[in-house]
Amino acid sequence: MTEIYTVGYDGSPQSQQAVFWAAAEAELTGATVDVVGCYTLPIVVGPWTPTVPYDEHTVRSATADDIAVAIDLAKQRHRSVTFTPHLAYGSPRTELVTAAAGSALLVVGSTGAGAAGSWLLGSVAHAVARTSTCPVVIVPRSDPPPRRDTIVVATDGSDVANDALMWATDEADRRNAELIVVHAWDYPYGNELSSPTVHDLMRVDATLVLDDAVRRCQERGRSPVRAEIRQSSPSKAILELAETADLVVVGSRGRGGFRSLLFGSVAHTVVEHATCPVVVVRPVKSDSSHSKHAAGLAHTGG
Repeated sequence: MTEIYTVGYDGSPQSQQAVFWAAAEAELTGATVDVVGCYTLPIVVGPWTPTVPYDEHTVRSATADDIAVAIDLAKQRHRSVTFTPHLAYGSPRTELVTAAAGSALLVVGSTGAGAAGSWLLGSVAHAVARTSTCPVVIVPRSDPPPRRDTIVVATDGSDVANDALMWATDEADRRNAELIVVHAWDYPYGNELSSPTVHDLMRVDATLVLDDAVRRCQERGRSPVRAEIRQSSPSKAILELAETADLVVVGSRGRGGFRSLLFGSVAHTVVEHATCPVVVVRPVKSDSSHSKHAAGLAHTGG
């Protein structure tokens, strides 16, 4: 069964970049791209405005026209990809997640059109990343840099971080890219516990977490894997490596405690500031859904 990539579109350049990214990915995997436009009637308040100036048919028709233009532009670059237009009445925060319920990926721009017409604001991107049942790709507002053949994936040893590792490993294989596995740790204790011994033990623990992650990737994939251990904040370490990456992959949340890497706040910060697309991998709900996704894309484990 052909997989589907759902991508949100609102007419902004950022959402067009999201359509281009989804199309490029689909060209390599054989997936279909479902371009979703959400619309609502404008809210008009005031005694001098007795009626709403736009009816639903007019707004729906304009949204459909915008989607058609976006698809035409993407087809010029990716002629082998099949696109499907989709209209949804309601807020994109909920409608995009609903539309992507059976999809392999949900792709959105990091910001939207701006002002009253915007719906793909950063808040929407963060909202769908928190609630989507499939991995979410947030495409930045900037033009894509030259291809580096590098994917960065963050790990903290949690289950969802392991799901992100598997997704990133399969993606690196498909792109013939180097996979960089990063684990960041910090020394948070006060003076009463500050000692070289404690510091060294924490570094050993961090090294074991990273070694296990690298082993998982090497056992699963064929791409070269590079380990990066950083004594710094997680978001700082990830963003530094993202500067020379094609893609960054993070889990939607971490395991908590002092050793945690992938708090929701870390994923939020990475999405907000990364200059390359960021994939936020949601927890795999069951082995069967994981296997279906892997079989469909022939490259993904998330």
